[in-house]
Amino acid sequence: MVQEDPFEASWLTEAAERGIAEAQVRLAELYLSGTGVEHDSQKAHSLLEQAAAQDYLPAMEKLGDLYLQGTGVALDYDRAFEYYHDAAEKGSLVGHMKLGHLYMDGLGVPQRFDLAINHLLAAANGGVAEAMYELGVAYSERLPERNYKEAAKYFEQATALGHVGALIKLGKMYVRGQGVRHDAAHAIALLTKAADLGIADAEYELGMLYQGSDGSVIDQTKSLQWLNESATHGDARAQLQLGIIHYHGDFGVAHDSDMAQRFFEVASQGGSAQAKVWLALMLTQNSPISQQSKSSAYKLYQEAINSNDPTALCSIAHLYSHGQGGLPLDHGKAFELYLLSAEQGYDEGIVNVADMYRNGLGVPRDYGQAMQLYLRAAEKGIAEAQYKIGYMYRLGEGVRQDAAAAYKWLSLAGRGKGEFAQRVRTERDQLARMLTPQALNDAQQQASDWFESHRRI
Repeated sequence: MVQEDPFEASWLTEAAERGIAEAQVRLAELYLSGTGVEHDSQKAHSLLEQAAAQDYLPAMEKLGDLYLQGTGVALDYDRAFEYYHDAAEKGSLVGHMKLGHLYMDGLGVPQRFDLAINHLLAAANGGVAEAMYELGVAYSERLPERNYKEAAKYFEQATALGHVGALIKLGKMYVRGQGVRHDAAHAIALLTKAADLGIADAEYELGMLYQGSDGSVIDQTKSLQWLNESATHGDARAQLQLGIIHYHGDFGVAHDSDMAQRFFEVASQGGSAQAKVWLALMLTQNSPISQQSKSSAYKLYQEAINSNDPTALCSIAHLYSHGQGGLPLDHGKAFELYLLSAEQGYDEGIVNVADMYRNGLGVPRDYGQAMQLYLRAAEKGIAEAQYKIGYMYRLGEGVRQDAAAAYKWLSLAGRGKGEFAQRVRTERDQLARMLTPQALNDAQQQASDWFESHRRI
């Protein structure tokens, strides 16, 4: 029993017995938490039912939560839906929001995105910040057709009401230029607000942002500062990054294998499958590799594979495709792992599966499959996929050789910064000399039209 106010349960009991719904709900919460009274789920449920019978909306909402989570009662999505529906019918904005969750995930009802959005809108229009946040998540992550502009709008609204999760999501959108113009300075301002509250996710994003992940902001000192803060607050991604930094001796940090291993071990314990891959690599970095090290490394690789983490799957597939990290050269196994990653929509996995179809590694050569997969990634703006489509048109691999089409795709692939983009632009300019002025103008217009039709804002 948690001791708090010894008199609260007493006067709440008296008020609840007089039929005061608010007291009944508060007393039920004490019974559920065991605060000031012995934990008693049955008494809590009875009190909530009494309050709900008076059409007290918080009681209906709480009963829906209990059945949704299986707290003190058997998990029952149908009952949860009934309570939320009744509450929403009587004007509960929280009831609408919870119905939105149920329809979004198909819990107790068939999955219906349209009804989910309608209920979330009802709550958001009533000023519920969490519903605004959920709409942002729906438009940016859940709905089959993403609408980043709508997502940013709702994250902005929720942020204005102090929703920290929306603040972080909005900051990430400014980093990536999703639904808003790319603005690293504004992203930093937003994420810093959340990071100053000790939110590990925001600290991690700032650490990566200051690494130059957006292509424009590099401050090694601040990157290390925020990654260390995030790692201290338990973010496995930050712990993984610090392990990599210490392993390579980057960002002014001396190479320190022991420190790297400690970070990888903590990240692994925190659920990072990629950290397990790094630990396995450290076991196999010295030659000859002992049988014990091989066995331990293989166990770590298998744990990472079993996690089904797409990043780890790609890393291990890469090792199989090159016979590295104590693993044998096995293109078939590499293809299998890349495919598992691609099936989760992971861009690197999609491009690598396409590469293996194109080169006939681990699978019969199939230019058609390769092109289809490259196009899938290219639609999402992946420059490597756009480049490889251009290369296939340039060489006529599975398609009619077409210098103009190759120019279009290389133009799209070469829009970014860095050495890769510069190399692509050089190849694009070489192709330009093979085209007539009219063909070149048409190819440039096609590239521009494609880009405009695929803008994320």
